[in-house]
Amino acid sequence: MANAKDKTAKKLIKEIHKHAHRGNIRIWFEGKWLHVYGFTYHTKFTVKMTSKQIVLKVDPEGDRFVSGRKRKGQDQHTALIDLSSVAVTEWIAQKEVVTATFTAGKIVIKEGKIVINEGKVS
Repeated sequence: MANAKDKTAKKLIKEIHKHAHRGNIRIWFEGKWLHVYGFTYHTKFTVKMTSKQIVLKVDPEGDRFVSGRKRKGQDQHTALIDLSSVAVTEWIAQKEVVTATFTAGKIVIKEGKIVINEGKVS
């Protein structure tokens, strides 16, 4: 599997579904595929938010870390990232459709639909 320094993982684009949690809108990523892009359990990362996008970047000096949970019968934690705050709620509430683009060591969340042109996703 690829990691943050390995650029062999293909770009993944997913639409984000808005879910409310304790009064805020939540952005939730979970699954083994996070590992493919370098976001493994307990990996540190940073979050930078602008009016146009939210960027999560693997960073050994980051102030956040990938959490996880163990399900019954599993030996390892499944990686998960949960972004839920007033700032995230205010940012995402203004957007109609939000997508996340995953590349090695980086997740970019921004407004827009997944567009397929001539077999290529953009």
